[in-house]
Amino acid sequence: MAASIALGLAGCGDDGGPDDTPVEAPAPTAQAAPEPEAVPEPPPAPELDLDGEPRYGAIPLAPGFSPDPREERGTSRGVIAASELVEDCAGFVTEAPLHVIEARGPFARLHLMAVGEAPVGIVLRTDDGEARCVAIPEDQEPAQLVQHLGPGEHRVWVTTAEAEDPVRYTLGLSEIELVADALTPP
Repeated sequence: MAASIALGLAGCGDDGGPDDTPVEAPAPTAQAAPEPEAVPEPPPAPELDLDGEPRYGAIPLAPGFSPDPREERGTSRGVIAASELVEDCAGFVTEAPLHVIEARGPFARLHLMAVGEAPVGIVLRTDDGEARCVAIPEDQEPAQLVQHLGPGEHRVWVTTAEAEDPVRYTLGLSEIELVADALTPP
């Protein structure tokens, strides 16, 4: 019986003794390095869109329009320096105009006035590309602009004093002189 055990062991190794070959431990599994958290790219900077769709649509006006004054309401939340429209214009404007005046005839004098929950100003860009700015008054007085307008599309922005600060406003348009209390507050 001892011979069969020896034979059994002899068949396992070359010299009949225990196997002296070192056994390699399995390689540790490589752990993937943690991926760094994706940092979201900042949104692109807002760009002025002079011909963009007006937020509050068109205001069709013909000489002798009624009622006079005409009132439009909205909220301005300026994100671009108004100086990009008119040099030395303070405040902030939206990317696209808020209103487009569709003048269906010439206006010798069109009065525009804006009153807001906070002080606001006006930027008007006429159909021929000329732009005018009415600065934001330092008190609660309305911003006023008187302009000759020919037929065409004239773009209107209402400026805010602070960027990203939504301000509700009333915009008045008249062929006669506008006074501050002529407009309904926003």
